[in-house]
Amino acid sequence: MSQGSHSSQSSLEELRGKSFPVCVRKHRDGRVSAVFPQFSFGIGAGMTEAEALQDAEEILALGLESLVEQGEDIPAPLETGPAKVLMREWNLPGVDVEESWAMVEVKPEHLLAEVPS
Repeated sequence: MSQGSHSSQSSLEELRGKSFPVCVRKHRDGRVSAVFPQFSFGIGAGMTEAEALQDAEEILALGLESLVEQGEDIPAPLETGPAKVLMREWNLPGVDVEESWAMVEVKPEHLLAEVPS
């Protein structure tokens, strides 16, 4: 892992356009989940890979916003290799899934969205 992957950022603006690795897990029952191994703030879900990745985009933005609001630094995106190592911690015995990897970009339209009152 390069030293650059350890750097932290504290501004959402700095993250626009950066991509974080996500493990796409296709479950036997047809569901699809998208897990960010370096974060514990949520898992994207859907009945297709596209739905799970779209959900993951929104979860990523909300989770990053929450970290910034709490005054925490946001870690730089991991490369896929180190992310796979972290993902081993998420694997549960007896859970049969097919895994693949994708990158989810921090999209401006998901950041700092107005929440209806």
